[in-house]
Amino acid sequence: EVPAGELSIQVSSGPEYRPLKKSLRVRAGEESRCTFRLRRWYSTARKGWYAGDNHVHTQHDPTASVRTDHAYTLLQARGGGLHFLTIARKLAKANSAPRDLRPRKGLLASCSPELMVGPFVGHFNVPGIPESAIDAGDFKNLVHPGQRIFDHVHRHGGAVSYTHPLSPIHLLHWMGATGALSDAVLGRCADAMDVRNREEEMFWYSLLGLGNRIAVSSSTDSALERLNTHSPGDFRLYVQSPRLRLSDLVAGIRHGRTFATNGGPLFVFATLDERPPGSVLTGGPGAPHRFSIEAVCDGRLKQVDLVRNGVVVKRFRDPGRGRIRLFHNFRESGRAWYAVRAESHAGHWAHSSPFYLDPPGAPPPPPAGLVVFAIGNFSRRLRVTPHFFAHLSSTVSQSTITRVDLLRDGTVAWSGTPLSGNRLA
Repeated sequence: EVPAGELSIQVSSGPEYRPLKKSLRVRAGEESRCTFRLRRWYSTARKGWYAGDNHVHTQHDPTASVRTDHAYTLLQARGGGLHFLTIARKLAKANSAPRDLRPRKGLLASCSPELMVGPFVGHFNVPGIPESAIDAGDFKNLVHPGQRIFDHVHRHGGAVSYTHPLSPIHLLHWMGATGALSDAVLGRCADAMDVRNREEEMFWYSLLGLGNRIAVSSSTDSALERLNTHSPGDFRLYVQSPRLRLSDLVAGIRHGRTFATNGGPLFVFATLDERPPGSVLTGGPGAPHRFSIEAVCDGRLKQVDLVRNGVVVKRFRDPGRGRIRLFHNFRESGRAWYAVRAESHAGHWAHSSPFYLDPPGAPPPPPAGLVVFAIGNFSRRLRVTPHFFAHLSSTVSQSTITRVDLLRDGTVAWSGTPLSGNRLA
């Protein structure tokens, strides 16, 4: 039901179909009908790459503005052109898989918990793991639970992603993946990290810079009962897989055969020495290597960047539109990671997971140390209180912490040692 007069209608179905727009004059008291036929211009599935969103809530909040159920969520995912979907649920609400979660043609959907194990740790997506296989309470009393979570999820056949590490920014103290920094210092991180903006991209680069191997991912954290929320697939993950099967998709994520986009009609397929993303190459120092990049864009490409250890070492400027093939030959003498990032003039981007060069005899990553300190008098929802908190986290590699001091005006106000045990307020 719409007001009489000029009406504009736009119909879309994800980045593989060109959207349509029609204008229609509507008269009062009459019914108007129009038919849309969308044209598919590309298919990533035909290349063995499947698009998904591993973080969608059918109902996140206790109250709802939009009436939702899982059938509605699946309809949203199909409308966005997704191949797979993980409905994230809080463990307190999770029982058995919902009865209305039925397989749909071309869409693989499952439920997995979003792990929220405490402030200053971050949230984890765990696609592929059934809700019955995990209890968040097992990890809530650990200062750095990531290491135990990785073991548990992998043992039950799932993958782990750090999700929304830097967003929303006002919830950084609660949702920010501060624990990911400690995991990186310890030399063992989650399988992937969600990247939705340049800040999260830089955060991801910093973890890779400590010698960790972490695939790129992306997701929306859609809360479909809200009037204003992302639609499933507005940010999406592409996984290379021999078929659309959950265990194969999980294996693809864990092996780093992924790229991420901000939902637009731009795809990047890259190989290094004919190997897919996530590969570890062990050629000798100075050995020749060859990048082969296929960037596909429904529009004009602005640039395609080859990134080495977080720095752009080769930029293809304005390479054209449509299907673009690019090549780059180089030699590498040290340990490094490489990735490909493409951007269109319309603002769409796609980022591949890293390739890892690990020549024999290359020195190991240097010892690392980390201190994270936060102080404030605000609640999770930014309610200011008269009570202050201080959060202090220390992590080192290849060494041992003997003492941690909290100073007030240069004087020790609190001192702790490993012998006193990890402490949580």
